[in-house]
Amino acid sequence: MRGQLPDSASLDQHLKALLTVLEPKASAIQELKDKGYATEFYCGLFLDHWNRGTTLSPKTLGRIAALGAKLSLDIYWVPEKDESPQG
Repeated sequence: MRGQLPDSASLDQHLKALLTVLEPKASAIQELKDKGYATEFYCGLFLDHWNRGTTLSPKTLGRIAALGAKLSLDIYWVPEKDESPQG
């Protein structure tokens, strides 16, 4: 899956691409969930500016929910050498 979109693409765009691959396998995913496996989208979000965020569309959130999956975000700010939250 990696390599399909540039790193600069939004989280929403990356999730949409991943969902396009996974949704045709929804019945197999459900079978695994029935056996006790969990479904989760675990995303690391690396921000290049302090106090930024991201937005996910309702449609993308609905597609994740339709798979019965959780969405976990681990958000990081990677400052430039001379950047600080106060600046």
